[in-house]
Amino acid sequence: MANLKTVERAMPPDTFLDFRNVVHEATASMDVGKLYHFAFWHDLDASPTNYVEQVAVDLLDHLPAEAKAEVVGFEWWLGRLEFPYHANFPFKAHQDVGANPVTLAREHPSISSVYYLTTNDDGPLVVFNGQPQIEAKDWEAYFPAENSFVMFPGTLWHTVSSREEVQEVEKVEEVTAEPVAQPSQTRLSVQFNWWTYRPKVGEGAGVSKDYRGDIFPELRIR
Repeated sequence: MANLKTVERAMPPDTFLDFRNVVHEATASMDVGKLYHFAFWHDLDASPTNYVEQVAVDLLDHLPAEAKAEVVGFEWWLGRLEFPYHANFPFKAHQDVGANPVTLAREHPSISSVYYLTTNDDGPLVVFNGQPQIEAKDWEAYFPAENSFVMFPGTLWHTVSSREEVQEVEKVEEVTAEPVAQPSQTRLSVQFNWWTYRPKVGEGAGVSKDYRGDIFPELRIR
């Protein structure tokens, strides 16, 4: 079952390179353990306040038509990992969730997605079609390729794995992307969850807030 959709060269080259430089600068001094705790929300009917939101408006065009027609906004957060990537990814296998503002039930975004800013020959994204078990072989994987945009249903479990782990079940040849640049040691990405409503704002790490510019000021539109 092909749940993982990819768009290579998702942004114009100059836009991509400028954006990568800004994200690299914004994440350079941030501890990885804290980096993934800063998530932000953007309404699609509001003007972008930073480069991430500006780029996301263009990436929206790559969403499946049905999802694009229904989503009203997105959560976003920055990702930066160093080799070995799977070892310093803090969440292990997880699902993207949020609280429905009416029912308070824990629900999933319409689409989960990742925009990759570097090419890496390890640290693939693994998206499970069922339970998060590599051994079951019921999964798809994607190795980071710069300027690629990867989407999958928001209900699915996913993780950052290792080349060694996916090779053990002999699927890596089927899923390795054609490299568009020399591999980097730094794995840079931006994650987007696309929702049909804004998840209820609460307290704690990972809850999406409005971007004010006090965190990641480098991202502010100049």
